[in-house]
Amino acid sequence: MSRSSRRSALKAFALGLALLAGGANAATFEFQVIAYSGGPVPGVPGAVFAQLSYPSQSSETYPTLSSRGAVSFRGQLAVGPGGVTANDDGGIWGPGPDGALSLLVREGQLVSGTPPAACVYLYPPLAVRPGLLLLNARDQLVFGCVFRPPDATSGGGLGLAGPLGGSSAAIFAIEGSPLSEETNPYVAGPVDLLGGPVLDDLGRVTFMAYIHTVFGTLEGLWRTSSEGAVEPLVLSGDAAPGIPNMHISVPGAPSTSRNGDLAFSSTVRGSGLEQREGVWVSDEAGGWLLVLRTGEAAAGAPGATYQDVDRPDVNVQRQTAFAVSLGPLADCDTLGGPCDAVYRADPSGTEALIVRTGVAVEGTDPGAVFATSDPEVLINDFGMVAFKGTVFVPGAAGLEEKGAVFGPGGFGVRVHARVGAQAPGLPAGILYERLERPLLNNRGEVVFWAQLEPAAPFTLTKGGIFFANASGVVQPVLRSGDWIEVGGVSREISQITTWSPSNNGSRRPFDDAGEFAFSVRFTGGGDAHLIGRVRRPPPACGLGAEIAIALSASSFRSARARRARTGVASRTA
Repeated sequence: MSRSSRRSALKAFALGLALLAGGANAATFEFQVIAYSGGPVPGVPGAVFAQLSYPSQSSETYPTLSSRGAVSFRGQLAVGPGGVTANDDGGIWGPGPDGALSLLVREGQLVSGTPPAACVYLYPPLAVRPGLLLLNARDQLVFGCVFRPPDATSGGGLGLAGPLGGSSAAIFAIEGSPLSEETNPYVAGPVDLLGGPVLDDLGRVTFMAYIHTVFGTLEGLWRTSSEGAVEPLVLSGDAAPGIPNMHISVPGAPSTSRNGDLAFSSTVRGSGLEQREGVWVSDEAGGWLLVLRTGEAAAGAPGATYQDVDRPDVNVQRQTAFAVSLGPLADCDTLGGPCDAVYRADPSGTEALIVRTGVAVEGTDPGAVFATSDPEVLINDFGMVAFKGTVFVPGAAGLEEKGAVFGPGGFGVRVHARVGAQAPGLPAGILYERLERPLLNNRGEVVFWAQLEPAAPFTLTKGGIFFANASGVVQPVLRSGDWIEVGGVSREISQITTWSPSNNGSRRPFDDAGEFAFSVRFTGGGDAHLIGRVRRPPPACGLGAEIAIALSASSFRSARARRARTGVASRTA
């Protein structure tokens, strides 16, 4: 059977399952194995992967996906086959010059910089605090490693490398070394701490750095330039833009849009003045616009003021979204807890209240109200938001607070999942037990991971990935106990490792084609990195259907053309 015939048969089989499982409007899902333990290693003939996902919640070994559908990941090779030694058994793989999956960085490799240094420790990433991978639409990569001078046999410092000037991978920051050739004693000195890098589609990296100077520790945000320089953007002690007589104290981790628009929050201080917080977004001239400051009257909440604000996210329209606490509000006080809210703001500083404590939200139990939001709120390029939080639901002893996943809704947000509720598409008695931060794409679709709580006689105790379409319909995608084909052998999934629940800069690993990256571990040992893809049902009829089908097909073809994949499988909820 030809490849096109096999593909047509696969699509027909998946569509048939969808009709049986949930009707013509059910989505189907394909899974493509990128790499697996015991499998061949691109770029290292004869070698095999020993391990891909590191079994720790604090690790960052999950694969990352660019907005164009390219994938990158870390892995550890088995010592012996292919001449691999303990000194070069870690690596990073991603799109090569031709778009095919290629070896990009390997332990022991000399990486350019001023001066050059050897990347000596890539895996496991627990020892590499900036262990993340960032990949943009131009297939440019940012990674963390322990770097060491070429002639040294011990020591080294944690560092970040990525696109810099004309180099595709150059070191731009190492802890213990100066960040730049700056001679001003106020900003010169070795780096004490690195964190929070973000990468835009222009190849610029923005990150936090604490610098040890002769005057003490200097906190700031820095950015690489296309000319190869590393330049400060915001430093502690700078005048706080838009807040008279106040200065930046400790700027928080930045956020970026794919176009390079930036946003950050910071505490601010002034002589004899109360400490405040602010949120800023970059303007078109390279400066900063004040979005809000704490102590101001809160939009949409008469009588309340902004109290504390969390890290903002930003989109290509320079809209920001963020969680903030409000006070005082009487209806929040009656609920016995803090008053949380989620806002969206335009670059002009006009804020719009999306939801706050005590307000009813779409998609949850009758009588339930919004309770709290986690610090990380995502905003897509059309201003829709998604986040993890809690709701108050009626219980036997009054209102009970339950974890929830929120996504776009008709009135701002809706609840896609709630702890203790039945997991849709699964046998009765399988409940959501724990929920993690969702991912959001520009279509308003959401994917999230959930720990599942079985009820007798079911024995499923692990978790699964769920998908919510733009209308809020939730389907299970993949869960522990499912089987997939890997290297020609069917394997049972024992554990699913997804995206990090904390924000690490790789902020949009769920693309508009419906693809997302994750890792699985198998019963009996071994693991694999996979790409999941949502295959959406076509609209019923008309011109809209033709446009949607064309858009979906175009997105899938372009993503497939950029990476080599094996082990294609499909299923439906």
